[in-house]
Amino acid sequence: MAHIVFVSSGAVYDGLVGDVTPSTPVAPRLPYAISKLASEQYVRFFAERQHAVDSYANVRFFGAYGPYEPERKITTRWLRAVMAGERSFTLRGNGQNLIDFMYVDDAVDAFLALATAAGYSGTVDLASHAPVSVNDVVQTMARVLGVEISVAHQGHTEEFIQFISVDRTMRERFGFEPKASFEDGVRRLHAHFVREGSGVGQSA
Repeated sequence: MAHIVFVSSGAVYDGLVGDVTPSTPVAPRLPYAISKLASEQYVRFFAERQHAVDSYANVRFFGAYGPYEPERKITTRWLRAVMAGERSFTLRGNGQNLIDFMYVDDAVDAFLALATAAGYSGTVDLASHAPVSVNDVVQTMARVLGVEISVAHQGHTEEFIQFISVDRTMRERFGFEPKASFEDGVRRLHAHFVREGSGVGQSA
């Protein structure tokens, strides 16, 4: 096999706080993250020891959002709710949990660059490098639709993310940087719902 791109996850940094890169020691506790980290090592083994793979990219993907994502995803579920007239949200925890994801168009561009990078082998972070808090997600949607939203908090969340990728390999090696800010992405998603007749209520 000439070149393989394995989609790992930023979740491998589970439990860490602050700046992270692929060289940061990790010891995730979540089963999902553990499986991703183990799979990275399998890919590396088959490339470096078995020579079954000529080159590889283990991509620690932090996630994407946009049209046609599952209805349960936070961006689609909440934006639909705001468009339907909901103006009050109760968030689990303090709302400072970080989410680092990019608009789907940017994610596609990144994976195309990685898929055509035969000869490169290594582990990279694929992140926006501009994480937003859960509180910011709600307030950004409020700005896009031009409405006021009240937010209450209760309880706590077990998966509290406070790490930020500072890996610049995607920019320096592959010439990739996300083009859409989170607010731009929400505007595009909102326009998609209006265009497809998927949303409820008035558009901004």
